[in-house]
Amino acid sequence: MNLQKMLNVFILIFLIVNVGLYFFIDWQDKDEYILSEERKDLLADVLDKENILLYKEPIDYYPRPELNVHQPVQLEKGLMEKMLGDDLGKMTIADESYAYEMGTEKLIFDHSNEKKPVFYSASEPTYVPKVYTKEGYDEIVKTFVEDFTLGEGQYVLTDDRKLEDENAYIYYFNEQFEGELIFSNEVVVKVVEKSGITEARAIRYEPYGYDDAVRELYGVDEAIYSLIAEVDKDPEEQWKITDIDIGYYIGQDDSNDIYNMSIEPYYRIKLSTGVTFFINAYTNELVQ
Repeated sequence: MNLQKMLNVFILIFLIVNVGLYFFIDWQDKDEYILSEERKDLLADVLDKENILLYKEPIDYYPRPELNVHQPVQLEKGLMEKMLGDDLGKMTIADESYAYEMGTEKLIFDHSNEKKPVFYSASEPTYVPKVYTKEGYDEIVKTFVEDFTLGEGQYVLTDDRKLEDENAYIYYFNEQFEGELIFSNEVVVKVVEKSGITEARAIRYEPYGYDDAVRELYGVDEAIYSLIAEVDKDPEEQWKITDIDIGYYIGQDDSNDIYNMSIEPYYRIKLSTGVTFFINAYTNELVQ
């Protein structure tokens, strides 16, 4: 074996060792932010005493930076053309809200608060599934969300529920930005069985990057303890926690300036009843 070949072999071995070391260190770091068996056992004991059932395995809590977003900008012209067509029909103004109607469809742009939500309704649905099955509803809702957001952002389904008393389903979508959910960027769609989409709402803050500083998060177990301490729960009432995830959320005091905001990661805890709680992952404080 000549000298050049030996050097190539040593370089290859060096690279393999360093790659292996990197993944070993990364694995050790991640393991630090996963609940230990002792903490899981303690959490189970507390939940049992509080009459709370947990249907979701405790999630990890890796450190995260703040997310930078622009304040909501309503793309009224684009949305009206996409949802209502060229003929915008009737327009009405009331309490800083602008409503546009075309046939049985209506779009309402609410300017009365900083969130600037957009509402859609249809007394006779035009977004109708090909087949009246859950799969058919899923498909038409996916098409609707793409239209309602004008293709801006990557939205993923985070929850759907059957509304038994209304013979309908309600779907919840959140934007995913570079692998992280944005709870404040939400599309909610209602589809009635044997009919189609009758209602929807959307809010979107435009994400443009993360801060450089990465901060530690409270553990998911500590978030649950905070929820138990802050909420006045009847001891006889049984809670069923159906989901816990982490994402970015606009808190009550997160109003940086008229154009830009830095928002923090929150735990989102959902009950089977549909009630949802948000707990700041940096401070472990519940948003009331």
